[in-house]
Amino acid sequence: MTTSLTWTFNSRLSLASCGIDSEHVERFCKWEKAGKNFLPFVYTPKERAHCRGLEDPVAGLCAAFCVKEALFKALGRPYNFTDCEFLYAGTPENSRFELSEKMAPGMRNIQTIVKLLRPFKGQISAIVYLLSAV
Repeated sequence: MTTSLTWTFNSRLSLASCGIDSEHVERFCKWEKAGKNFLPFVYTPKERAHCRGLEDPVAGLCAAFCVKEALFKALGRPYNFTDCEFLYAGTPENSRFELSEKMAPGMRNIQTIVKLLRPFKGQISAIVYLLSAV
């Protein structure tokens, strides 16, 4: 089966880079069942607490991971995954994305836009756009 998704993004800023990641939600079930401090190198304490409070904690973990991985691809270089935070709220409009102070200097002239999709049942995809005024 082949499925095609199309989306557009209009902005006065120039597209500097884009990263995309997609994961199956079930992959994150074992992480949700892990102890309080699961994957400290991926999720911030605030993200872990936030996900545990969601109706579907596994979807929250999956969404946050997808956003972090898509940012990695957009940057084209490694970064500390805990230097960004994505708090999933069931819909992209209600979710929140933030970069830490550590990343701010390198992203001074870059605007980060996150788009979250659920193209198939049991799957979450994230697109991270890095936009520049230059």
